[in-house]
Amino acid sequence: MTDILAIWKALLTAGVLGYLAGTVAFGLSPTLRSRQKQKVFIAERVVLAGDVNTELSGYQVGKNDWNFVLLSLAFVFLLAVSATDVLAVIGCFGYIGGMISLYHRRRQFQKQQGFFFTEKGVWLFPENLGRPLWRQAKGHFTAWQQVTGYKIDGSFVQFYQEGGSYVQVEYLAADYERIKSALSELGVERLELTDRLWVAQVDEERFYAMEDEINDLGWDLLDLFHEELERMSLRPEFGVMRNMPGDRLFEEQARSWLQLNLLDTDSSERVAASSFLLWHSTGSVGYLLGLSGQELIDRLQEWMKRTHRDAEAAKEVVVS
Repeated sequence: MTDILAIWKALLTAGVLGYLAGTVAFGLSPTLRSRQKQKVFIAERVVLAGDVNTELSGYQVGKNDWNFVLLSLAFVFLLAVSATDVLAVIGCFGYIGGMISLYHRRRQFQKQQGFFFTEKGVWLFPENLGRPLWRQAKGHFTAWQQVTGYKIDGSFVQFYQEGGSYVQVEYLAADYERIKSALSELGVERLELTDRLWVAQVDEERFYAMEDEINDLGWDLLDLFHEELERMSLRPEFGVMRNMPGDRLFEEQARSWLQLNLLDTDSSERVAASSFLLWHSTGSVGYLLGLSGQELIDRLQEWMKRTHRDAEAAKEVVVS
């Protein structure tokens, strides 16, 4: 009886030690990351902070539970054939430690990336991706003095440095406007007027609503050219065009665009035509045109002015 009690005490001790070992190796990452961020908050003024789950939004990644099953079967088999109590205790330590490690490596935190925009620069706290304590990803800092400007490409903000290298930070689609506002406040130069937003971040209803909003805005802006078009005997045809017979993401070269045709009022012949891209797919990834607010209005007006000038030039050629 005493021997059985001693064995159970040894197994319990081994289990507790295995739990602590697994927790120390893989479970302390959230605490250490919080301490890293707290140090930055104390030392610098944070203009914008964000946390992003880097798993693809809208897709459910299947969990593989076979590692739990196989580890449990291996431990049961070891207990059944164990020739010594010492081997069983070692097996208990390894089993509990392994199970706890697997649990922590599957936590949502492992796919969590954080970032800070501070007055001094950009801090990136990369996802840990199941790495143990001794290989934990540290916070990475890039000073604004080293940054020549930024681009928004897909689901990333890319901060470029001299020589063309860059540091990229993943962001949530809901933070798009906040990010541009914060970087403008910090005086970081924008390298491209048009952003490419990853369409997988935008739900289908919002996607169509965006197209409808831009279409309505376009008609409002066309009213500004009403008198000039009437004087030139031109009437506009305007609307959203799509060539998307299949899936928006994976249909090769699928896209949507604004189409503006200026037709002769009397003959209905097309005098000038132009298109304004809204969305396109390369066959594997789809991108939205990242424009909104006054920026979108300015770009649409400039596009319409160019089309109007093309019509004027075409009319002059016909007259001469």
